[in-house]
Amino acid sequence: GTAIELQQIVCQVALGSEHGILLTDSGIAFTWGDNRYGQLGRAVRVKNEENRPFPVMDLVMHEVTQVAAGNHHCLALCSPGLVWSWGRNKFGQLGVGSERDKVSPEKVTVLISEKGKQGGDTQELQLGVNDPIISIGAGGSSSVATSLGSSVWQWGEISKEFNDNATEGSIEFQRPHCVFTREKFLQRFKKMHSKKTHAAKTSILETNCRVLPTPETDEEEVKVLSAAIMELRSALASERKELLEREEKHHHHHHQGKDSAGEVNALEDLQISTAMLERELALIEKDMELLSKNLQSLKAKQEHTREQLNQATLQSNQLEARQDEVSMRVFELPKGSTERKRAQEKLAETRKFIDANQKTRNFLLEQIAESDKEKQRLQFAMHDKRTSWDQYKHKLQVLQELSKAVSETFGEHDSMLKFLKEKKGDFDLHFMANGPRGLGAANGNDFLEVMKDLETDAAFLAGLEATVQAISSSATTSDEVKKLRAKLVVDLLMDLINLRRYWNELQKDRWMKDDLDVSSFFDPVM
Repeated sequence: GTAIELQQIVCQVALGSEHGILLTDSGIAFTWGDNRYGQLGRAVRVKNEENRPFPVMDLVMHEVTQVAAGNHHCLALCSPGLVWSWGRNKFGQLGVGSERDKVSPEKVTVLISEKGKQGGDTQELQLGVNDPIISIGAGGSSSVATSLGSSVWQWGEISKEFNDNATEGSIEFQRPHCVFTREKFLQRFKKMHSKKTHAAKTSILETNCRVLPTPETDEEEVKVLSAAIMELRSALASERKELLEREEKHHHHHHQGKDSAGEVNALEDLQISTAMLERELALIEKDMELLSKNLQSLKAKQEHTREQLNQATLQSNQLEARQDEVSMRVFELPKGSTERKRAQEKLAETRKFIDANQKTRNFLLEQIAESDKEKQRLQFAMHDKRTSWDQYKHKLQVLQELSKAVSETFGEHDSMLKFLKEKKGDFDLHFMANGPRGLGAANGNDFLEVMKDLETDAAFLAGLEATVQAISSSATTSDEVKKLRAKLVVDLLMDLINLRRYWNELQKDRWMKDDLDVSSFFDPVM
């Protein structure tokens, strides 16, 4: 949020040499950084803004749609297509008709004659009034803009040595100059087209969508090269397709039969992410250590510079006292005497020492100011690194906890799947190895054989049920996820056991008539 509106979203950022400008979704421009030439759009202040962005107040009542930044100047495009500028103007890059710096936004203006053509001093209009501007850009000491009507304007250093055949003499580089219009382009295109009407037409497919640079270019050679390029591309596409198919087959073969491949990949991804975070933390710690050493070195340098400044200040006081003393002596000595001349020479020498001392102190003060600026930059960098370290550390802790949980879950999940697969294999081996059971088809409809098979099946199902119930009772854990997974495995196996029991009961019903037949216990009637 800002002082103007809360929770704004930054839409665009532009950076100059030592300043920056950003645009929010509310149409407000903010600037920060160096303000020696007024490039922040406000008066130069002694107050330290701490490199924080503040709004350009003169444009708050306008809806800014785009911003741009040169080395030491800024541009702003406001609705409905008008251009404003401020900052350094040594090369006329502001487009205001002068070369004086501006500390607040000024209208970029163009001179329009009565007939609506550029030039003359009949009327001064803001750029974009007649033809709305839709885009702006800034170079080091130049500016450009494009309009809705396909016109291109430029001003500043880029126009200083610009020659336009349509303009007699040099152009005014302190104002926008139209270097391209839709009408000029159409006229030039018609002339070029009329010159090439006699040339034979060439298909762009035959030249691989390449435009021939000159009419003298050998078209046949271009066609041959284009055909060779297309064949090479087709061959590369075929090779790439074959490699992709081989890789897919290898991947499928490698993972075939592995039920827990997804969990393994997930665990590997977490381990890789953890290793990457640990590496990032190590790099950040190394940068923080380097920044800390730089801060300590800078602090020692500042202390040494301040000691030199104190010595220079003490020396200045001594020189000024000596100057006062010698001046008093010159005043007291008679004019024209040799001693007075010597005193005057000594006074001149003392003044030279005072001037040299003053320059030394100014140089030391500049060094202190530069070191303070560098110290502030290092402190900001250290703060950013520490913040990044805290964020990465938190992410690493989360990933480590997640990896531990996944590893434990994977182990439990793997054991339950192994148990399920093993018991399902035993079930299939018992019931499916010798074909369908309980029908009597393979045993000549022998009732006794069928009954023996059904009793064997019942004993096998009872043993399997006892094993499943033992696993269910042993899976006691406080983890709800593990408990639910164990319950699902037990339920699957119990459903399989119960279904087989229902099937055996149905087969018993089919043999009920033979089961109730007791004729075998009596002698047959003669």
